[in-house]
Amino acid sequence: MIGIDLQNHQTEVPLSASFFRWVESILPLAYQAVVAVSLPSAVIHEISMLDIALIDQAASDQAHRQFMDIPGATDVITFPYGELLVCPAVAVQQAAEHNEPLWREIFRYIVHGMLHLAGFDDLNPNDAEIMHQQQEDIIRALPPFQ
Repeated sequence: MIGIDLQNHQTEVPLSASFFRWVESILPLAYQAVVAVSLPSAVIHEISMLDIALIDQAASDQAHRQFMDIPGATDVITFPYGELLVCPAVAVQQAAEHNEPLWREIFRYIVHGMLHLAGFDDLNPNDAEIMHQQQEDIIRALPPFQ
């Protein structure tokens, strides 16, 4: 089994201890669901650790510029060695736009990042739709935050 480490490096969005307990309890299930739909050559089969860092907008913007040459904070940045940078402040905005609970939006970004490690991409509309469907199927199958 893979090791999973979740770290909160942001203070913009207050998140409860119960939220973190829920995420940590559900991450192994989400990981197993992602592996079950992964492509055979995906890097998810090669990594031994999944590092998830919750970061603020400034750090997200900096990483987005540095690694993707795109300005502005983004939801999640996935590195092929198993690191996910997730920005809860972006989740606040998106959750409000889509009338979603914040917990689901943040977890959506984590699943989305894991799906990138599983070989999925969203660079063209067809691939994005396939990835989106996998992501939503996984999220619906997991127990919700109470």
